[in-house]
Amino acid sequence: MQSIHFVEGQANPEVFLITHSGYALRYLVEEATITGLRTSGVKAINLKEEDYVVGGVVFEEGNDKYPILIITQRGNVKRFRSGEVARTGRAKRGVLLLKELKTNPHRVIYMDETSDLNTIYSIKTSRGAEKEIVNKDISYTPRYSNGSSFLNEQSEGEVFSVRKMFFSSQTLK
Repeated sequence: MQSIHFVEGQANPEVFLITHSGYALRYLVEEATITGLRTSGVKAINLKEEDYVVGGVVFEEGNDKYPILIITQRGNVKRFRSGEVARTGRAKRGVLLLKELKTNPHRVIYMDETSDLNTIYSIKTSRGAEKEIVNKDISYTPRYSNGSSFLNEQSEGEVFSVRKMFFSSQTLK
């Protein structure tokens, strides 16, 4: 994940991170202090060895309605509000967003903020299938659910790539 968020001028912005294993962490930016020349940085989230950060967003403090979308490799899409994850402190593991399955668990491969309802996500699978998901058609789900399935993993394969596209509201009619 590569991302830069400018927060200068925002009053107490919050950071929201999501990992491949489905953990989410939310904390105030002010917890990440400015580092000096000899320091090695600030730890944002505590990860297990096989886990990594898929994405992150920054929004104004106390915005519990900030819309977030995740897509799993198994073809599930989940849209939820930032308030589903309680604000804690930096460098913690976070809370689990997905129900853990023993066989073929869901893994987050894409994360995005979804404030623009005219966003379309173009998805390609490992078996060449192509699907499009319109943001306004995705319903909100509670924190600890796996979302909605939009493809048949057995016949269409796993999600291989996700591309975000914007269209005017007239295009989507």
